[in-house]
Amino acid sequence: MTLMALAVRTSAGRRTGGRKLRVATGQSTAGTTDRERSRAIRAWASDNGYEVSERGRLSSEIVTAYDEAQRQAAEPAPAPARKRAPRRKVAAAKK
Repeated sequence: MTLMALAVRTSAGRRTGGRKLRVATGQSTAGTTDRERSRAIRAWASDNGYEVSERGRLSSEIVTAYDEAQRQAAEPAPAPARKRAPRRKVAAAKK
């Protein structure tokens, strides 16, 4: 088979793999924000009594608990009820 015939066949063929990613040499596909978030989740989980490994995938239970804790921390605390001075009674209209 010649090189030209091989090129024709490969260009007509279908890809069987997933999406094609193009990454420059020396770069990874995972973003730094994902790593920072994972690091923050691991620190939070270990501080809050969850067993979490140093590496590997985080369980959905831990990620959900972390997101819920962050959401609650972001909500502003309700303002205390404002106390008002009692109203003065207005004398009945004089006849």
